[in-house]
Amino acid sequence: MIQSRCGLCCDACAYREPNRCPGCTRQPRPFWGDCPLKTCAERRGLAHCGLCPDFPCRTLSRFAYDTEHGEGDGSRLERCRRWVGTTPRLRACLLVVEDLDRAAAFYGELLGLPVVEDAGGNLTLAGGIALQQRRAWQSLLGGAESRFGHNAGELYFEVEDLDGFAAAAAAYGARVFQPVHAFPWGQRGLRLRDPDDHLVEVAESMGTVVRRHREAGLTLAEIARRMGVAPDYVARYLPGEEEA
Repeated sequence: MIQSRCGLCCDACAYREPNRCPGCTRQPRPFWGDCPLKTCAERRGLAHCGLCPDFPCRTLSRFAYDTEHGEGDGSRLERCRRWVGTTPRLRACLLVVEDLDRAAAFYGELLGLPVVEDAGGNLTLAGGIALQQRRAWQSLLGGAESRFGHNAGELYFEVEDLDGFAAAAAAYGARVFQPVHAFPWGQRGLRLRDPDDHLVEVAESMGTVVRRHREAGLTLAEIARRMGVAPDYVARYLPGEEEA
């Protein structure tokens, strides 16, 4: 089990129980303050430092042999190496479809996701979406039934020109589940049904939303409150601006 971003063994940490620390992977900010290793790994979308192309970086190497920051014997580096072999990598999100060609046309022509790999009854699209023919899928499940049309999930896309996309979707003949509407945080979007009734949401990019709030005169802090997010999230889309 991955206990930390840097490979530290939390079970052996003397500070864990006194500070009721669940580990850095389970809290936004450790009890001791900001950690450059946790921050770096999470900004890169990595479960731990062992998955980083720069592993082991200077910062991690320094921490690994510093007794003030843990074991001090370099064991966290070996732990990261072991975790690499047991950490799954998400390769694709799979959608079951009735007609592969029809589904591939929808995602390719309307949503810009071409087929990048054809394995017969399974197509992989750009962006990490896989399409599996329904008959083949049910066979893999031992004959268990698969049902279309549920609302328990969706594919989410962002676009810079939402109105332009909505017009293109109408011209394509896409089935609209929810027309263009505004969410409480100021973002606009719409939802479609793909040819097999899977939900597809297409919305304005969050950068577009932040910039629109800024152009309306809201400060960084006001935008954060309006959108219900942390100021750091807003700051990503407003380079050079600091919270007032």
